[in-house]
Amino acid sequence: MTGAEYLQEDLKQRELRKTEKDASNAIKGDKVLIISCNISEHDLKTQLNKITKWMSKHYEVKVVINGNATNMEKAEGVYDLLEKEMLNTGRIVQKRRKGNDIKFQIIPPKKLKEKEKVS
Repeated sequence: MTGAEYLQEDLKQRELRKTEKDASNAIKGDKVLIISCNISEHDLKTQLNKITKWMSKHYEVKVVINGNATNMEKAEGVYDLLEKEMLNTGRIVQKRRKGNDIKFQIIPPKKLKEKEKVS
């Protein structure tokens, strides 16, 4: 096998692996985002854009909203806003309260298969 033939075979194998990787809906990894309950609206929108970007790249996002013992309503308000904004972008799973924190994950939406898209 010559060098040119080896290079062509290697390129074919790379392309094949790339198409297999793109076809799978596997989550690449996870990202952690820690948000204070006192976050400003502008900063929250920036964090939402960051989450959306990670969702498009198939990352799972683990979110922790730090609250305080006297004012958990603010933390719940931040969670409600995140939940409302993430309706079309991702799915929120496993919401839980631990101490003064609210923890949950946002996972990318499932991709529809080609047959389901047509129907």
